[in-house]
Amino acid sequence: MTCVGALFPTAMVAQSGTKELQMTAEGIIDVMISGAGVRDLQFGAVTAGISKTVDVGSVSSAKWRFANLPNNNGNNNRFADLTFISLPPHLDGANGARLPVSGYVARVCLEKPLDSDYHCYGDYVVSPASPSIDPNLRINPTDNAGGPPTAPGGNAGRTLVVYLGATVTPAVDQPGGTYLGAVTLTFITAAS
Repeated sequence: MTCVGALFPTAMVAQSGTKELQMTAEGIIDVMISGAGVRDLQFGAVTAGISKTVDVGSVSSAKWRFANLPNNNGNNNRFADLTFISLPPHLDGANGARLPVSGYVARVCLEKPLDSDYHCYGDYVVSPASPSIDPNLRINPTDNAGGPPTAPGGNAGRTLVVYLGATVTPAVDQPGGTYLGAVTLTFITAAS
């Protein structure tokens, strides 16, 4: 949490009698961005030899939520760098078995309360070799001049969500079992 304060005294002229001294106090409190994984990417039951895709818009897609986005006071130069620092090319199973994963697609949206997207920036193809969604993605939930609509509920409604879909391609002789992998997303925001 950052707290910035300033005092601005007004001019005082020396005269006989009583004079008032007026001061203005200003404080800005910046709330820390919070983030959490909301749901895992779930492929469910997969048949050997048949690819299965989880669409980025599906309820089976992975979902992260980042709350308390700074509104930047109308400054349109706020950027988000969303990067997957862990995006596996395969899921790991028992006895060294691997299930290939490809076709990762991420979707970035502003969210209203009650899990409702109201402005999506777009879908972005990502991969282990190219894990950044868009290092120049401009986010400004309070921009009304060509950007997304004003965040509902004022500053309290500033929430960004990221979804992730992908495709698994099991071999014809893919061993049965549970396959797991970890996906890690970083979110860095700054004004420029």
